[in-house]
Amino acid sequence: MMKGLLTKEFIVFLKTSRTQIFIILMFIMLGILMKNIMYIMFIPLLLPMMAKQGLAVDEISKWDKYSACFPVDRKKIVSSKYLLIFFISIAAFIITAISIVILKNFKPDPENPIGRIAPYLAAAVAESLILPSLSLPFDFKFGTSKGKVMYFIATAFAAALLSATTMLPDKQSILSKISNPSLIITLAFCISAAVFIVSWLISTKIYEAKEI
Repeated sequence: MMKGLLTKEFIVFLKTSRTQIFIILMFIMLGILMKNIMYIMFIPLLLPMMAKQGLAVDEISKWDKYSACFPVDRKKIVSSKYLLIFFISIAAFIITAISIVILKNFKPDPENPIGRIAPYLAAAVAESLILPSLSLPFDFKFGTSKGKVMYFIATAFAAALLSATTMLPDKQSILSKISNPSLIITLAFCISAAVFIVSWLISTKIYEAKEI
């Protein structure tokens, strides 16, 4: 049953995200051609939000009522949506990493190429996992319209924080002072995974108690 739910989520994702995928490709091209990494950092912001569109489609199509006719519990329904976002987040991280590597080849940093890339990869992990984790419980509790408000607030905060740490002069930049690339990526993943799991548990409890 989980395989069927995941298949349904991926089909909805592909059908509702064609325009956004084109926009993401444009951001990648702009980032590389203009040698500006901030364009590329929109990838982990946009892709998970695209995956969240499946919830809005479910609301419009009354999927929650229709799914009650099948022998599948609500926990699996919630899990399928979180798994989709997890897989999309992995894809966002890979795409971001490849794009940054290409960009760095256009704009080499001979002093510390790996160290300068690592903070952005850590930020990509945090963006793609933590931001949807903050809004999904609101989506399940109040609906996607109100859940979007939480997502946009979290996204605006993340964008402002990232801009503040990258737009400072190199000698003062927070990102430029990180000396252990593998550590920052590992920490970002562990923290993001913890927030993601807690969010999944909360959403499961909310959806199981929700009247349909």
